[in-house]
Amino acid sequence: YSTSFEPVPGTTFNRVAFKPTEGEQYEAGFKYQPPGYNAFLQAALYQLTQTNVQTADLNNPGFQIQTGEIRARGVEVEARATVLDNLDLVAAYTYTDAEVTKSNGVDLGRRPPVVPRHTAALWAHYTFRTGTLSGLGLGAGVRYVGGGAGDPGNTFSTPDYTLVDAA
Repeated sequence: YSTSFEPVPGTTFNRVAFKPTEGEQYEAGFKYQPPGYNAFLQAALYQLTQTNVQTADLNNPGFQIQTGEIRARGVEVEARATVLDNLDLVAAYTYTDAEVTKSNGVDLGRRPPVVPRHTAALWAHYTFRTGTLSGLGLGAGVRYVGGGAGDPGNTFSTPDYTLVDAA
């Protein structure tokens, strides 16, 4: 369980400063290291709720009030393993089901913009253990970020994309 807050700049129609948005997270999961293997598995289920989210002030068009709420539920899975003495692998996947649960706008009951439903990553790291390059490590990986809602009304989607990293 954890809580958070984030300051929100600006004021309401009545020139009252916005309160920080607040977050509340519940998470449950497990971690497992198989006996006899240099490997590690973990998984978690989570729910995050953000309150004091800005939404349209229906009494004062062009202004915002803080009665909105966003909820995200999902699962995260990660595996790490040393497959050779010099080679470590990491694989991860996250599924997020996010929804605007309170709003005065067209986003009510819809997916918040730019929140991907699926993300995944695969990373490899090689470390030289002997010779002139002993201690030097090289890594490479790939990350996938699924598409998301492109606007509050979910009338279009942002495209998914893949990134390649090196270290």
